[in-house]
Amino acid sequence: MNSSIHELKTLIHSFHSLICIETPEEQRAQSVVVEAAKASKLPLAEWSAVSGLKGNIALGADLRDLDSLLEFIGSYQNEAIFLLKDFG
Repeated sequence: MNSSIHELKTLIHSFHSLICIETPEEQRAQSVVVEAAKASKLPLAEWSAVSGLKGNIALGADLRDLDSLLEFIGSYQNEAIFLLKDFG
């Protein structure tokens, strides 16, 4: 297993509620998160301002609005990984 994936998986299983990755290599970071989610057997949802929240998590609304997204994540009752792209 790639060391980056292993390190991220370790952080995930250490119950960190927020992990921030700042990088100019968005594709590489996304690949690491996808693989860590698979290795951890956790559902993954990706968010961007353009496409909203997409992934294998049941959604009841289009969550492009940042306030709605944060409210949804705060009330989500199951374990999952939310990849928020260009969040800043």
